Amino acid sequence: MNKPHSQALPAQTAKKGPRWRRKRFLVQRRYQLKMALLAVALVLALVVLLNFSLFSSAMRETETALSIAPQFEEYLKAQDRAQFLLILLASLIFIVGVFLVSLLETHKTAGAAVNIRNRMDELRAGNYGARVRLRKDDHLKDLEQSFNDMAESLSDQAWRDIMVLERLADGLEQAGDRPVAPELAEEARRLAQARRKSVS
Repeated sequence: MNKPHSQALPAQTAKKGPRWRRKRFLVQRRYQLKMALLAVALVLALVVLLNFSLFSSAMRETETALSIAPQFEEYLKAQDRAQFLLILLASLIFIVGVFLVSLLETHKTAGAAVNIRNRMDELRAGNYGARVRLRKDDHLKDLEQSFNDMAESLSDQAWRDIMVLERLADGLEQAGDRPVAPELAEEARRLAQARRKSVS
C-alpha cells in the first residue's frame, strides 16, 4: 500500500534540503594529517634528489667556467648562491602547497565519511527520514546514493507496517465485544504510532 502523501513529505523534504556545510577543516585530524605528511615525505624525497642533481650540475658548470676565466670567481659563486636560495625557496613553496592540497583532498573524503556515519547513527536510532547530502566536490558519491536508496527502502517498509498495524487496530476496535480485542487494538495502535514517528 502506498504511503499517504502528507506523511511522505518529511523524507522528500530531506532530499531537497540544503547540503551539509562543514565548519571544521580537520574533521578527522589524525587521518588527514597522516595522509598529508605521507604525501609531503614522498615529495620531499623527490625534491631532495632533484635539487641534488641541479646543484651538482651547477657546480660542475661553475668549475668549468673558473678553469677558463678564474677572474670571475666571486661573480660565479655569488650566482651559485643566488640559484641555490631560489631553488630552496621554490622547493619549500612546492612542499607547502602539496601539504595544503593533501589536506583539502583528504577533507573531501574524511568529511564525507563523517557525514555518512552521522546519518547511519540517525538511521540506527530509528529515523528513517535520514538522508546523506554530500557537497558537490566530495568523494564517496557512490555511497551517498546507496545509503539514500537503503534509507528509502526502509522508510517504505515502515509505511507498509504502519498501514497493516492501523488496519489491524481498526478491525480489532470493530470487534470490541470480545474481551481481548480492545487490548490488542491499543497495542496495534501503539506500534503503528511508534513506526509513524520513525518516518516523520
